[in-house]
Amino acid sequence: MTTSTLAPILGTDKSNPAFSVYTLIGNKDFFEVYFGLALLEKVNGNTDGIQFKYLLGRLYNAGITRKKLVEAFEVPLSTIRRYGEAVKSTDPEDMMRRFSGQGAVKKLTPEIENYIRCEFRRLYQENKYTYSSKIICQVKEIFGVSFSSETIRPFFNDEKRILPEEKEDVSKGSDKTEKIPERANICECSSPTASKESNNRKYSLSNFDIVGEMPAPFLLKHAGLSLLLLSIKELDINQLAEQWMSSVLLGAMNIEQSGGLDFRALDFLLDNKTISSTNYQRRLLKSLAADKNNIMGLLRANAAFIGLERKKNVFFYDPHGVKYTGMKDILKGWCGSVGKIGKVNYQDFMHTVDGYPVYFEIHDDYLDMRERLIDELEVFYEEIFPGSQKPTMIVDRGIYGKDKMMELDSKGYGLVTWGKNYKKDAWDNDKQETTFKTERCKNDSKDIKIWNIRFIKDDTWNEIENYHRLIVRITSPDSMEEYEVPILSNGKIDDLSAVKYMLIRWIQENDYRYLDRNFGINEITTYKEHDYSKLTVKEKLAYSETHDFLSKQKRKTDSKLKVLLLEYEKKKMKEETLSIKKREKIEELKKMVIELEEELKKASGKVDKAGKLVAQGKKRLAYESKYYMDVIKITARNLFCSLLEKFRPYLDNYRDDHQLLRELTRAAGYIEYSETGLFIKLHPDRNYQPRQRKAILSFLAMISCDINEKNPDKLPVNITLSTYINNGYPQKIQSV
Repeated sequence: MTTSTLAPILGTDKSNPAFSVYTLIGNKDFFEVYFGLALLEKVNGNTDGIQFKYLLGRLYNAGITRKKLVEAFEVPLSTIRRYGEAVKSTDPEDMMRRFSGQGAVKKLTPEIENYIRCEFRRLYQENKYTYSSKIICQVKEIFGVSFSSETIRPFFNDEKRILPEEKEDVSKGSDKTEKIPERANICECSSPTASKESNNRKYSLSNFDIVGEMPAPFLLKHAGLSLLLLSIKELDINQLAEQWMSSVLLGAMNIEQSGGLDFRALDFLLDNKTISSTNYQRRLLKSLAADKNNIMGLLRANAAFIGLERKKNVFFYDPHGVKYTGMKDILKGWCGSVGKIGKVNYQDFMHTVDGYPVYFEIHDDYLDMRERLIDELEVFYEEIFPGSQKPTMIVDRGIYGKDKMMELDSKGYGLVTWGKNYKKDAWDNDKQETTFKTERCKNDSKDIKIWNIRFIKDDTWNEIENYHRLIVRITSPDSMEEYEVPILSNGKIDDLSAVKYMLIRWIQENDYRYLDRNFGINEITTYKEHDYSKLTVKEKLAYSETHDFLSKQKRKTDSKLKVLLLEYEKKKMKEETLSIKKREKIEELKKMVIELEEELKKASGKVDKAGKLVAQGKKRLAYESKYYMDVIKITARNLFCSLLEKFRPYLDNYRDDHQLLRELTRAAGYIEYSETGLFIKLHPDRNYQPRQRKAILSFLAMISCDINEKNPDKLPVNITLSTYINNGYPQKIQSV
C-alpha cells in the first residue's frame, strides 16, 4: 500500500472527452488511466514493456490528438501508429513483430542466453562431447523454443575463452571474482576452488558437507526444506528449536503431528541428531519453557531475522482472543471470534506495519487489556525493540480510557486509536484538508483497488490531554459513498502516517487467520493448569462475591420488569387494561429493584481479586510451553513469508503463490553430489503449467545464487526441479 502524488500528463478535450492519464511527479514508473472519474487501469511505465505499448496503441486508435500523445509519452508518432496497428491485428505473429519494431521477433531472449551459459559451465567439465545436445533439449523442455547448435555455439566459444583465465587466476590465488550480470532467471555463479582437502567437500549449504567418497544420487524426503536451511541457521538458536522450527515449516503444527516426518531426513538436513520420541520432546519443551530467558532469546532471534532495527518504530497491537472449550474452570472474558463472553485466553500480539509478528504475550482475563499493554510495552522496549525512541502502538479497539491513554503518553509511548461516540458532526469544509490515495493488490500486482482518503484536524476536540482528533473521510473503490470516522493520536507520529496505518490494520487481522490455519497458533500445546493460590499475580481489587450475586439478581429482575412494562405500554396504546395480577407483579418487581440497589450500595466495597479467585477455585492454564512453541511458530511464519516475498514477483498470482511455495518447501528431491557442486532436484507432487514451471525455475535459480554468494569460497549449490521421466511402464497382459 503506497501514498502517491499524481499529476496529469494527458487530459480531456474535444477530441478526447473521457480519457485522462496520470503519473508520479518526476518519476514515470507507472501510468494511471481514468475513464471519467473511474480508474480504468494501471500500466507499468517501462517503455519497452507490452503494457505500455498496448496503452499507446489503444489511445491512438481511440482518435486522441496525435500531437498530444507524442508530447505526453515522448514516443515518435510512427512508433505510436505501429502500436495502434498491432492492437488491431488478428495475427499473433504480426502483432508481435509490430510491437517489437523492425525485423522478426527474437526467440533467443536474455534469460535463455543466461540459462545456456550456466548449463554450459555445469556440464562442460563433466561431458565435453554431448553437452550441446543436452542443453538444446533442456531449453526446449523449459522454455518451449528450439535452437540449432550453430545458433548457440558463440555462447559456448565465449565461455571456453573464459575458462583458462579463471584457472590461471585461481592458481595465482587471485581474489577477483566474476561479476554476475543477471540473477533473475538462472544462477551464473562460477565454480570456486573445491574445498575438498582429504576428501572433505564443503558446500554453500554447509548442512550438506560430506567426508569420504562421493555418494551416488539418492532420494531425500523433505529436500524442499533446503530453501529455508540458511535462514534457520542464521537464527543461531538451539538444535531442538531448529528441529521444531523445521517441523512446523514441514506441516507438523504440534509435537504429536511430527510422527509423520522422516527423522533420518531431518538428521541429514539439519546436520544434527533429532529427537523422534513425542514424550521426550514434551519433557524437553517443558524444561526449556520454564526459563523465560529462553523465550526472550527466541524473540530476539526473530526480531533480528526480520531486521527490526531497520523498520519503523510503529506497531499494530491487538489482543487475539482464543476460545477455550475444555473442562478447566478458567476466567471468562469477551471473545471477538464468537461475539460473546466465554472461557477465553488472550494472545496480545504486536506486528510491524508490514505484517510481521514481532512480540506477543499470553494472558487470561485477570488483567484488563489496558493494564496489560503498559506492562507489555515496557518488556518489549527493554528486551526486544532496539530503537532509542519509544514505539507507537496502532490499537483497533478496547484501549479507550482517559487515565490509561494519558499514562501511555506520560511514559513516552505513542498511541493511535479510533475515537468514541462520534456523531459525524465535526467535519468543517472551511478547514484545509489533506488528501491521499491508498492502493491494495488483490489477485496480482496489476489487480489494484484504490481508496481515496481525506482528513482534517478537529481543533474543537480536547477531551483527553495531549491527544487530538482527526476526522477522516474514505471513498472505497466499489462505492461512491464516503465514510466518515474519527481517529485519535497523541502526536508521536505525523497525522498522515497515523491515518494511513490506522486504515491498514486489516494486515494484522488477516495474519491471525493465516497463523491459525497454517501454523496452528491457536492450539493449546499443553493441558496443565495452575491454581491461583500458587501464582504470583499483580495486586488488583474486585467486587466481592456478594456484590456479584446481587448484581446478577438485579439484572434478572430488571429484565422481567422490562418485559411487563413493555406489555403495559402496548395495552395502553390500544386503550386496553393490563390484568390485576400482572399490575401487582410490576409493583412487586419495582420494590425488589429498589431493595437490590440498596443492598448493592452496602456491598460495594472491593476485595483482593486473587483471593476471590482462590476461594472460587479458579484455574489458569499453564502457558509456558505454549508460549515457547508459539514463538517458534511465529518465527517459522516469518521465515516462510520472507521467502514468499521473493517468490511472489516471479509468479505474480496472489491466489496460488502461497500454496505452490508451500508444496515446494515440503517436497522430496534427488540429491546429486559432484566434484564441481551439489544439485538438489526437488520433486513436488504437482503438475505445473508451463508458466508456473518457468517461474519456479527462475526463482530457484535466484535462491541458489543467493546461497552461493554468501559462501563464495565453497562449492556451489544448484537447487532446481527434477526432470525425472519414467521411461516406460511394464507391458500388462491384455484381457481377452
